[in-house]
Amino acid sequence: MFFTQSDPESRRRVRAFLIIAILATLPCYCAGYFTVQLDKNRPTPTATPTVTDTATPTFTATGTSTHTISTSNTPTPSETPTQTLTASPSI
Repeated sequence: MFFTQSDPESRRRVRAFLIIAILATLPCYCAGYFTVQLDKNRPTPTATPTVTDTATPTFTATGTSTHTISTSNTPTPSETPTQTLTASPSI
């Protein structure tokens, strides 16, 4: 325990300390109370909706494919010379 029944001086010091602590914190409590009271009188801000238009670029790839097939019925002349070796007797 902090003090006993037989030590009145110790009791007086504890009592004085507690009274000083209470008196020292009273201004803080009062300041908080007045701050809350002042804040209650302020109007509540209302939200104003705003629309923001953002453009998002979109890329679309389009491809075209054309196939051309040409046929011709004209014959192409080709002549390939061939050589034939003949053996001849030698003297």
